[in-house]
Amino acid sequence: LTATTKQLDVAWAVGTNQGGLDTGAIANGTYHVWLIKRTDTGVVDVLFSTSATAPPMPTNYTKKRLIGSILRESAAIVAFVQDGDLFQRKVPINSYDATNPGTAAVSITMYVPIGINVVGLGGWSISNGAGGGTDALFTDLATTDTAPSVALASNASGYVSERGGGQLAVRTNTSAQIRYRGDFSDANTKIRVHTIGWIDTRGKNS
Repeated sequence: LTATTKQLDVAWAVGTNQGGLDTGAIANGTYHVWLIKRTDTGVVDVLFSTSATAPPMPTNYTKKRLIGSILRESAAIVAFVQDGDLFQRKVPINSYDATNPGTAAVSITMYVPIGINVVGLGGWSISNGAGGGTDALFTDLATTDTAPSVALASNASGYVSERGGGQLAVRTNTSAQIRYRGDFSDANTKIRVHTIGWIDTRGKNS
């Protein structure tokens, strides 16, 4: 396949500088990018779909391969930088901002593709002000909900007193969520999480 340009807001048509949308009207959300092929002629093209598993295929196209996903937010495609399986939003975005979040597990939605599992990349900070220290743990929702402790925490020191934070790389569910849990919370406890990007193996492990 040579360099191909497709338009997200126009219905799919074969060839470059043509539409790429499989069905329906464009909206905000995740669009998965499929490389498609018809075996009778050998023609290869690109298709955009909200489906991460079974996009409606154009007539006579029988082969497909997921090669990436793009996000559309606030009526515009989110600008990103791709390096292999690494996708970075050009501008990080705040994903979660809460005061007194409690000590039970909280699901946080990252600004990454939905419909597939990716490794969400970002950062977090917790401030406690005059409150006590917090052990913080960020995990995959497919794993067991585990209480954090000094020995089991995402922050390098194992304990946040007044202010702390770090980076995170956690596998998301298909709704782009990860789990946060702290072991201390009061009116002075504030947590913020932001999204930098994601890692997507793009079907190579299927």
